[in-house]
Amino acid sequence: MTMFPGRTLNLVLATVASVVGFWAWTVIAPMGALYTQQLELNSAQTSFLVAMPILVGALGRIIVGSLTDRYGGRVMFTLVGERLAQVGFIHGQARFSADDIGFPGQIRR
Repeated sequence: MTMFPGRTLNLVLATVASVVGFWAWTVIAPMGALYTQQLELNSAQTSFLVAMPILVGALGRIIVGSLTDRYGGRVMFTLVGERLAQVGFIHGQARFSADDIGFPGQIRR
């Protein structure tokens, strides 16, 4: 039995969230060549694609940080996690629908 069970859970959840977040960011760069080929991007567009998660993360931390000061870490952790899950789900559904319809220029599985 730990001395601070709530803190241990918070530490584990924060660690898992950080690992998943950084994994999602770092998977874009190695796949840049594939994205470039399939989406027919030029070098500037590929650079922008690779840099975008870092830029969004840096700017998002300012907003989320100030909201965390106001509403607390648990509330913001939950809200950010929910929003990321929703974006992932919507992205998956949109890609599936685009593949089914057969829009020209879309990535095929």
